[in-house]
Amino acid sequence: MKLRLFILLAVLLFGSNLFGQEEWTLRKNEGWIKAYTKKNDWTKFDTYRIEAQMEGEISALLAVFKDFDIYPELFDGIDEVATYVDEPNKYVNYITVNTPFPVKDRDGIYLNDMTYDEEKKLLSIDVSCVNEDYKPSKKYIQIAQCQGFWKITQLPNGYIDVAHQFVLDPGGFVPAFIINLQTVKNPIKTFKLLRELIVLPKYQNKQFEILSK
Repeated sequence: MKLRLFILLAVLLFGSNLFGQEEWTLRKNEGWIKAYTKKNDWTKFDTYRIEAQMEGEISALLAVFKDFDIYPELFDGIDEVATYVDEPNKYVNYITVNTPFPVKDRDGIYLNDMTYDEEKKLLSIDVSCVNEDYKPSKKYIQIAQCQGFWKITQLPNGYIDVAHQFVLDPGGFVPAFIINLQTVKNPIKTFKLLRELIVLPKYQNKQFEILSK
């Protein structure tokens, strides 16, 4: 009897927490790529998640990510990129973002912290905003809150599985309902371009210390 009561209480307590969490909503399915969004407790802006498979190697995708000069083409809205740190297990970029008038342009500093699991053939890149050592500019509104990741797994068939999840609060006044309607639009464009870039000769056979551990 006591055991049954304990199980019932556990279901009520933990089950209520589970059902209180926001569920992922499928927003786009093109076969090779799927896009999802969900609500958040800490911001009015949705988290997006993109899952896709594409031909290529982990090292080639990392080579694309390390080609900071192409960021304005790869990530819609980016204007300028300055690299503050570029080390084997992390890179830090200062990025400015153009926004439609009359919304003020944004800037922020993004830490990309990398780990690699050799057994799983999995490269993880955790992304966060780090502005502690940066003095805000009057020209921009600083993006102070963001969190996300990339999970890239090498598959045995010459393809990689890529999962990308991200959310940010742009600060200032931005109509969230308009942004949320188009949350997955730009990430999907990025993935489609990644699929083209990753097979280019310039990104092949690159060596990275983190992938050789």
